[in-house]
Amino acid sequence: ASGYGFALEEGVGYPTSILVVSPLAPYHLTFGAVYTYYEFPVPANERLTDEAWREMLESGKAPAMPEWTNSYIIP
Repeated sequence: ASGYGFALEEGVGYPTSILVVSPLAPYHLTFGAVYTYYEFPVPANERLTDEAWREMLESGKAPAMPEWTNSYIIP
């Protein structure tokens, strides 16, 4: 996070689908699961507990996932 007095929170959410192409020939498409990933700045004096993070997830109030996660998560 930019600026003083802030911390970068990181958290994982629920599992979601992922498709991966094996890097060596013969190429194979594999299907599996990966946890969703989140990162967001918060005031340093308001760091989240695990319980507070779970409540955010369960209530649908989690922030948007970073844009780069769109490169591997199936919508």
